Amino acid sequence: MDTAAFSRPLQSFISGHRRNGESLPHFFKRIFADPKLAPAILKVILKNPRSHRRDYEALRAVFSDTRSFCRWFFGKKGYIKAYTLYINFCWNKAEHIEEMLKLMPVFNPWSLKQRFGRLRGGETPAIFGSENDFLKLVDMIMASPAVKNYHAFKKIESRPKELEAAYPAAKKVNMYDFGEKRKFLCGILEKECGRSFKLKSGGHEFKIRFLCNPFSCKLVFRIEADNGEVYILKALPYDFRKIPDDRKRKEHENHALRADSPYTNAMLEFYLKLNRCPHAPQILYYNYDYDTALYAEEKGEMLTFDDKPFYFHEFFEFNGKMLKDANKLGVYANDINYGNFLLSAADGQLKIIDIGHAVYADPLNPGIAGICMSLNNLCGRDFLLHYGNLFY
Repeated sequence: MDTAAFSRPLQSFISGHRRNGESLPHFFKRIFADPKLAPAILKVILKNPRSHRRDYEALRAVFSDTRSFCRWFFGKKGYIKAYTLYINFCWNKAEHIEEMLKLMPVFNPWSLKQRFGRLRGGETPAIFGSENDFLKLVDMIMASPAVKNYHAFKKIESRPKELEAAYPAAKKVNMYDFGEKRKFLCGILEKECGRSFKLKSGGHEFKIRFLCNPFSCKLVFRIEADNGEVYILKALPYDFRKIPDDRKRKEHENHALRADSPYTNAMLEFYLKLNRCPHAPQILYYNYDYDTALYAEEKGEMLTFDDKPFYFHEFFEFNGKMLKDANKLGVYANDINYGNFLLSAADGQLKIIDIGHAVYADPLNPGIAGICMSLNNLCGRDFLLHYGNLFY
């Protein structure tokens, strides 16, 4: 039991606090029951998230069997109890939202908003002027003909008779064939919403194009500034800035909690970025009131799947080979598809440009009741839910 392979930082803590002749099970029970030493060891553990899987496996190996481990780990004086107290301490002490997003990406929006007043992360680039100038540009984009046409199309998209009346070609489309349906709907959106348009804000002119995806809950725009800088804007198609009642507030929260929403995407992306993950996209700014996220456009080559073996498309192979560092941080991609990943021209790393339906799993940093949530996944299967206990 004493040969458990803890990470170097945790092993150093153990060596510095372990009494002569003290068994490891007794050591951990003593440390985590101590109100002064428990925060100290948790600070070491949580400061090194890439070691969590290793340290968890080593911690489990200290105990003779699963039952005795779980009785301590989830017990009154065990890991989870001390961890909960420590996360609450960090929560109350934090001055900026990024302090909590670096810790984990699963805080629910209403708790963050209540704690920090305004739920926003990052900063808007100088090219947009002030933050207010940028938000005025967002308002103009959302009032554009492209978005108006999008809403008009969405009203009839799920009404076959109205859709066929407006677009007779729909009669020949098999709507149960995903590929056929996608091609047809993309064609309509490209025609109705895909034309580039120009807007002026903050003393600069921006060329904007709606990137048409009929199956996303987000609107995505490419923004090219007059100095050549290019950005990607992702936003909900609805305006939740004015909340007249609790029903509207819950509607906004439900959209935020949805898999692949601007909110859940931004939380995951800021978490990866703040922990210097090479797979993180260049997220710059997020604003919950506008439910809008801004990114620097990634330059590089889209990852193709046509020349890859079938198993490369599957969760286990792709995550293990291509997203190792994100996995070490507890983030696993479920939406493994063309268009979501890019090989960066800057550093050659695989970038997650659409994190989509990713999930977060970390047994040493699982979040706490009241301020945290579990991320949703609409990809049909959640690998970790079904098979995680076998492989991860």
